[in-house]
Amino acid sequence: MSGTVGATSLFWAPDSSAQAFVADEHLQRVGLTDDEAQTIIKVGEPASGGLWHSSGLVLYAERDGIRDVSRSGDEPR
Repeated sequence: MSGTVGATSLFWAPDSSAQAFVADEHLQRVGLTDDEAQTIIKVGEPASGGLWHSSGLVLYAERDGIRDVSRSGDEPR
């Protein structure tokens, strides 16, 4: 699948329709029927781990703490 080379920290959407992961300094998502991954947001290195909440909020870890961002890619907090 395009855009998934080097993917780490894979985690599922709450409804299992998509997966999120970190690759090439970006938090990305890909639906089960998609041909290409979509960038949610550029993240710092090293980014790792993640959780996709049913509200649409995505949490991920960076060196300086845990951040959250909406699955549509707003500014992280």
